[in-house]
Amino acid sequence: MKKIDLHIHTTFSDGFYSPFQIIDLAKQNDLSIISITDHDTVDAYLKTDVIDYAKKLNIEIIPGLEISTDYEGEEMHILGYFIDLHNEELINFLEYISKERVERIKKITKKLQKNGINVTFEDVLENNVSKTLGRPHIANIMLKKGYVKDITEAFNKHLGMHCYAYEPRVHVSPKVAIDYIHNSGGIAILAHPNRIKEDYIKYLIDSQIDGFEFIHPSHNSHITHHYYYLAENYYLIATGGSDFHGGNKKDEINFGNFYITEKNYENIINYYQKI
Repeated sequence: MKKIDLHIHTTFSDGFYSPFQIIDLAKQNDLSIISITDHDTVDAYLKTDVIDYAKKLNIEIIPGLEISTDYEGEEMHILGYFIDLHNEELINFLEYISKERVERIKKITKKLQKNGINVTFEDVLENNVSKTLGRPHIANIMLKKGYVKDITEAFNKHLGMHCYAYEPRVHVSPKVAIDYIHNSGGIAILAHPNRIKEDYIKYLIDSQIDGFEFIHPSHNSHITHHYYYLAENYYLIATGGSDFHGGNKKDEINFGNFYITEKNYENIINYYQKI
């Protein structure tokens, strides 16, 4: 039986492992098909030969990404699969988000410094290869410098939405993200839908979402079944994966244990070929 994980992150966004290390881990965990879905970037594909490397190990990679969006103050992540990695409109859009992320990090680090926490923008740059800089990168430096005991404390006391160092992201609506994914030849999926209000599902369907992620480490059996059948009822697709970032024990255990089956994947392919 093929094991398929369509939600994996690398060092090109906020993951712990490089794209090549991810392929090695996928091989060790008997994964046959994966998708690297870094936040707001496809640099793992464009700046490495990870697809060719995966082929040598008989692993298929579906080109993907995860776009951070918000709707009525609620954060939503939209996964894109089968995208054209060289689509000019999509690349320009991601470059814009990248520049806005940099400005956000600069503002957050200044707020931290004013409150006695010596974390600079240069610190963030030195510790990351990614252009899609985010709060997790700052939290990791805070941990290394001993300002917090873990990442959770960094967010709860300093970086979270209601904390003094919080800085809002550039606004991108789910509809905009879905359109960019569609215009680049891909399909758009709502990631970890349990994290949003059920009332927003109609908005996403009206925005032409293609499906929902039903397999996810944060989903219990009730949520898993709910979103699988919700997708079926709307003639959409259900996807899934580990949402793997790496770097902590619990996340490492998830890898290879949250996946969709070959039958699920065939449904995705059939849907994709019809659009």
